[in-house]
Amino acid sequence: MRSLSSSDALRVLINDAKTLSRELSATPLSPAELAETDLAGLLGAVVALYVQLSGDPYDARQLAAMNITPTDACTVAAALLRSQSLTPFEFSIWFGGGRVGGR
Repeated sequence: MRSLSSSDALRVLINDAKTLSRELSATPLSPAELAETDLAGLLGAVVALYVQLSGDPYDARQLAAMNITPTDACTVAAALLRSQSLTPFEFSIWFGGGRVGGR
């Protein structure tokens, strides 16, 4: 059996995650069936990969490919800010300082 390269393994993981997401959205699970810490760990891993591997994390094509709702985006953004004890004000300084999108 041939071993996958890191990039091939990542492609398989991404495709599997997309498939699983579609399947789970069709069959809602109760919170008791999920380990919330596992979900938070998954989000953290995905965020770290996105930051590490995306050439331009603010590229319009990459952002459009996320295919999430504004509610999803705000929910995750708020959770990420809280996980780092950041306020929306502190984020606005980062956002307005030219670090987000090439102003």
